[in-house]
Amino acid sequence: MLNSKLIRILSVLSNDELKQLEWFVKSVFYNENEHLIQLYVYLRKQAPAWNSEKLDRKKVWKKVFPATPFNELACRKLMSNLVLIIERFIINELSASKQANISRLFQFYNQRYLTKDAESCLREWEEMQQLTPIRNADFYQKQQEIEYNRMFIPSASMGIKSHSVVKEFIHTTDIQYIITQLQWQSVMLNNANVVSIEHHSPFITVILAQIEQDPKWLEIPAIYIYYHLYKMIEKPEESHFYDKLNEASQQYADYLSWTEWVYIASFLQNYCIRKSLAGETIFREKLHELYIQNLKKGLIFSYNRLKPNTFRNIVQTALECKKNEWALNFIKEYKDKLPEEEQESLVAYCTSLIYFEEKKFKEVLLHLNQAPKTADIFQELRVKVLRIKTFYELDDVDSMNAALDALKMHISRQETLSEFYKKRFKNFANFLYRICYLSEMEKEKWQKLHQELSVIGTNDFWDKEWILKKVAEKGRSKV
Repeated sequence: MLNSKLIRILSVLSNDELKQLEWFVKSVFYNENEHLIQLYVYLRKQAPAWNSEKLDRKKVWKKVFPATPFNELACRKLMSNLVLIIERFIINELSASKQANISRLFQFYNQRYLTKDAESCLREWEEMQQLTPIRNADFYQKQQEIEYNRMFIPSASMGIKSHSVVKEFIHTTDIQYIITQLQWQSVMLNNANVVSIEHHSPFITVILAQIEQDPKWLEIPAIYIYYHLYKMIEKPEESHFYDKLNEASQQYADYLSWTEWVYIASFLQNYCIRKSLAGETIFREKLHELYIQNLKKGLIFSYNRLKPNTFRNIVQTALECKKNEWALNFIKEYKDKLPEEEQESLVAYCTSLIYFEEKKFKEVLLHLNQAPKTADIFQELRVKVLRIKTFYELDDVDSMNAALDALKMHISRQETLSEFYKKRFKNFANFLYRICYLSEMEKEKWQKLHQELSVIGTNDFWDKEWILKKVAEKGRSKV
């Protein structure tokens, strides 16, 4: 049941929304099926952990129908019916916020010239707005709407009062515009680093100059956050922008929506990864700390699930930081957050990585042999590479050669694999062959091997760091 649509929806509702939903499910206006109420009450108790054992279909069925044998078809129908009720709740109860309702009420009063009631409504609207902790671009857009509406309330004294209202409206509009520009220009700039596109807005230069000339703009948390995000992407060599943005994620945590922080967290993680690949090893520790921080905040989850790539990256980063025990505990604690179809394979692979770091090579092969095949082509290639490295460490040359030949054959058959990735794996295989068969006495060839490795970029080579270690181990005294 853990990977069902029912649990996926429930897992993204807040505690307050789950309370409202319980009232909705229990209401005779929306539901007359007592079993659906019992099912929902039991499921709500599982939030937010959503333990897979407690969500076993047969166990859940027994809670709802203690005297009736389990019926798979009836269970699925019960779950589907509850989903229908939840979707009705989402449409009816979550579609309009209190601010949206009060906005409609204000428009009614103002259009009918009920000025006192319109002013009272506007005050309530503004009080509600000020109680909102999130102060992002959407917040200032709503604030802009309030200021705009205030301007059109019929009043006998329009002079000075009107001037202050217009001034506040313009200031709020400026803030909203600056935040939006910084936000989307950061996305555009990041995209330009990944794919070949050209885009330059004439306004971003002016916005940056204005912020840097007048530090008061940086006193607005959302501007501070998105300014440092933009600068981190624009000037990756100046790592203090990363530090400032990461600090802001702690200091101003309540000022942006959860969705925005998830997005910003991905920028921070990618920045650390790029720095690590460029050889700045200090960013491995920073990335590990960032993963721990984002796990606690829940920013790393997607609908209460962990993406396989993220899960694997967390383990690999921990191992690079010599946090083997932490990595093992992470696997045990979070394996149930993986997609069910990939869980067994990925857990076996990540556990094998830990054993490899601990030089327990027979355990590595044991776990890799137990791992079922996966549809993820890159995961299959990672498994093959780890097996090859293990044979090398065991000095099992015959098995290693057979595995290297199998890797090359596998790559050549992958029509969907890009030439970029084929090149990375081929470089790994070719250099490992040369390390194994290069004579210890051939000093010039070892020098040439070092030179060739030095000019090949990390991105053009799968697991270049490990190959460099093996060259150093075997060729240190020859060069």
